[in-house]
Amino acid sequence: MRLFIAINFEEAIRNSMAGTLEALQRHGVTGSFPDKENIHLTLVFIGEGGPAEQEKIEGAMKQVQVPPFKMTIKGFGRFPRSGGDICWLGIEPCEPLQLLYKQLRDRLKLAGFSLESQEYKPHLTLGRKVILPKDFDLFVFSRGIQPLSVEVREFSLMQSLHIQGELRYRPLYTQTLSVQ
Repeated sequence: MRLFIAINFEEAIRNSMAGTLEALQRHGVTGSFPDKENIHLTLVFIGEGGPAEQEKIEGAMKQVQVPPFKMTIKGFGRFPRSGGDICWLGIEPCEPLQLLYKQLRDRLKLAGFSLESQEYKPHLTLGRKVILPKDFDLFVFSRGIQPLSVEVREFSLMQSLHIQGELRYRPLYTQTLSVQ
């Protein structure tokens, strides 16, 4: 199983993000865009694992002590790549989100997982292999996106799988945020 830990969103938030995707496509932007149901905020990518790893991950998730918090989705940007960019929605700096990320990483490492060591840059991937038209104004487009305030109450262990040729993300376990 291909595993990662993520924050999933309510339908109203996903609908708003899907509206941003539609606006991109109206500007003639091409690329690979996720289904609305797949939009999430990745906290930690784990990789391949089976039932034993799933049990360890769930144990690590249960040890996290972060209260529910609000975060703001704001801004639009891209990570330049050859063959097409990765376009994303940004997350305003959020101390509780960083604390959640740090606690997860620390507990997963203690459970024996080897994780990527790069800096955490929270973002919501809107598209991969994206080609922006030459006249596309990233700054103007970004200013037109309304910030979204999101109440984060839980996070989930997710499985990435292909069903009839379609990429789908399925929650395997969800942990409610709280301070014990």
